[in-house]
Amino acid sequence: IKACRSGYEKAMALLTPKKKKKKKKASSKSPYTVYFKFDSADLTPKSEGAFNNLVQDVQKFKPKSVHVIAYTDLSGNADYNAKLAEKRAAEIQKKLKGAGAKNVTVEAKGAVDPIVDTGKPNQPNRRAIVVFKKK
Repeated sequence: IKACRSGYEKAMALLTPKKKKKKKKASSKSPYTVYFKFDSADLTPKSEGAFNNLVQDVQKFKPKSVHVIAYTDLSGNADYNAKLAEKRAAEIQKKLKGAGAKNVTVEAKGAVDPIVDTGKPNQPNRRAIVVFKKK
């Protein structure tokens, strides 16, 4: 009886369609945050390395679109900060497009949404957030 059962199980296994396993796509580490030097659209040395990793992920994951949100610290006036945030966003956009990113949109927030809420120049506020979008 044991031999019949194992033969039956083998026959059923051959007749039963196997479900295909869906391959999971690796996900990116999005969102990314990079930081800028004071009063500049240049990345800090530490963020240069982080940006290189971001570029590798753009090439690896090939996102449908990328969104960049740039900020400044709270020092300086609002108009100047808005222009500086625009320069920062444009610089990141240019670098991402150079790395092969498609459809890179930018948003310049200036001194809005500070991480550190003080009028002094604060490194954490001088940042850009880069988000990969699936659509």
